[in-house]
Amino acid sequence: MNAKRRNSLLTLLVSVLLLSLMATACSPAATPAATQKPQPTTPPPLAPTSAPTKAATTGPTALPTLTPLSLGTVQVLGGLSIAPVKVEQMAASGSDRPQAGNVFEVVTLNVENSGLSTVTFNPILFIIVDPTTNASFPVKPLASLANGLKLRSLKPGETVTGVIAYEVPQKSAGHLNLMFKGDNNQNALWKIAG
Repeated sequence: MNAKRRNSLLTLLVSVLLLSLMATACSPAATPAATQKPQPTTPPPLAPTSAPTKAATTGPTALPTLTPLSLGTVQVLGGLSIAPVKVEQMAASGSDRPQAGNVFEVVTLNVENSGLSTVTFNPILFIIVDPTTNASFPVKPLASLANGLKLRSLKPGETVTGVIAYEVPQKSAGHLNLMFKGDNNQNALWKIAG
């Protein structure tokens, strides 16, 4: 009986050993397979030239120069059809007064959502630029202005007309441009005269 027990124990031990060997052999390797490194590609040789070529420079590129549009010209930008239709110069607006030497330029805009989905209109995207000095002037909220344009959503086909005010130096008022600075370089420029 002792021999039977030894054979059973030996059979069990051999079975466990074979099972563990098979499990080890069937399991994925612990070390990752060698990966092939990508080889750099070499561009084809260039043909010799008679004169040395100038090396390309990398760096910021200037935005394209915008040609000012006439007052009343419609420009479609980001789903909005925008047309500044009137500019008025004001020494004061109700209780609002500009700083000494400045005036208010008040621009009337027609804005229409010409797209197929709701679009946000933000008057802050409009600035006035003096092309002679490159100075820019942001929107100047005036509490006394009726019909002032504000941030709002426009449904497809919806139109809004209103005004945006700016405080500018009086000496610049005759040669200013209105600029729309939209997303993705969707910019436009209109020549305005106060």
